[in-house]
Amino acid sequence: MKSLSDGADSSFGLAGIKTVDELYEHYRTVPAQYYGNDGNGCHTYCRLVTHAAYLMHQDGASKIGRSTSQALTWHELGRVWYKSLNLGLDSTSNFHTVRRNVIRAARQMRLAETKIITIRKAFDSLGITEAQGTLKGGIEDWDDGTVVPGSVMVSLVGSSGLLEFSAMMDSKGNFTVSADPGNYTVTVNPYSGNYRPNRTRVYVPAEKEARLDVELVKTGTGTLDVYLTDTGGKYVSGASVSVKNDYSDISRPPSSASSGKYTFSGLGSGYYTVYAYKTGFDSHSFKVTVPPGTGTTRNIFRTLHSTASTKYALYLVSTKSFLDPHMLIKYSGSSQQEISPSSTQTYAPNGRESGLYSSSDSGRTRFISFTHFASTEYRFYVHWNPSGGDDAGWNGAKPKVWLYYKGSLLRKYSPPDDDSAGAYWDVFRINRKGSRYTTN
Repeated sequence: MKSLSDGADSSFGLAGIKTVDELYEHYRTVPAQYYGNDGNGCHTYCRLVTHAAYLMHQDGASKIGRSTSQALTWHELGRVWYKSLNLGLDSTSNFHTVRRNVIRAARQMRLAETKIITIRKAFDSLGITEAQGTLKGGIEDWDDGTVVPGSVMVSLVGSSGLLEFSAMMDSKGNFTVSADPGNYTVTVNPYSGNYRPNRTRVYVPAEKEARLDVELVKTGTGTLDVYLTDTGGKYVSGASVSVKNDYSDISRPPSSASSGKYTFSGLGSGYYTVYAYKTGFDSHSFKVTVPPGTGTTRNIFRTLHSTASTKYALYLVSTKSFLDPHMLIKYSGSSQQEISPSSTQTYAPNGRESGLYSSSDSGRTRFISFTHFASTEYRFYVHWNPSGGDDAGWNGAKPKVWLYYKGSLLRKYSPPDDDSAGAYWDVFRINRKGSRYTTN
């Protein structure tokens, strides 16, 4: 078995190679006999990784300036390496992936921070550095936008539940944290007792920058009034409403409820998630900040969407016949269906379509009627497919889309100016809440 203490191997032309860059350069200029004998480098590439294992162990730590007490025992090394394999390696993995998995495994094992530093130095010495990302942001007072006085620490806790990275807010209220890529729970903790700590989730990408701006609220108590209405503007009574503190995870019901108004009195100032549900409506949740102060009430208005069906109809009219319309339907699960109406059609909730009438003008007028349900999402788009040398583009086709709701015209859509072949028009979408929007 190859000695872990030496990353080179003369039998594969690796003598003197000590870093990742040298290894990559070796395989760029490697003689064919070495390349073929080693299965395209799969065996010799692991030499640096096994040498890193040697350097983080007690036998080799002195070579990177670490003491025996700061290094891993054989038992710790075996466990951390085995555990790192369970964190996932695939066809896209590289040396950086190995490093990241080993460090995460060490944190899950709750190894001392001095030993995790040794692991980092072992990889660093071989050129296997972490492709870290950056989290930047600003911290200010929720009420007046001024810089929060005193010291504020920003802490990033990983999936293991352990603190992995941290930074302090500067005098201008900004912070910068370099972190391994991944998902974190970020806690912004003011040392001053006059402000509530804030906690949120964030993803830090590799070699890129993520942004997180935080508003801290002063300590105290306040009142939250939540008003619920339906899409017609009528107040919704009898709903199940609760608030959960985002920092403590403690939930509580309203102090009183009447005629669609749900009051939460004596709430500690801070950051909450409100949950609302009533039979016949979609469940709804949203974030809210409760400010402090006697007599201070935060009023929030929200609309609950009925789970009942809604009927729509649309017409596509054009002076040309080469327009190709499509309706993409996404169901509550991952399944979806796409239909391309040729003339006048209806879309039924069970996924079947059927012709109602024959088109009288060579397909230049298209009609679709469909029923929207809360669990379904619709997307209507058009592209033109000219034939016979007809390249007039959108302007020549002059298409228009009219969307009707309960017999009334909701909106007229016109395409963007695009005369290029293969022009694509994303006309509108209807999401699961029934909200209509367009990208144009």
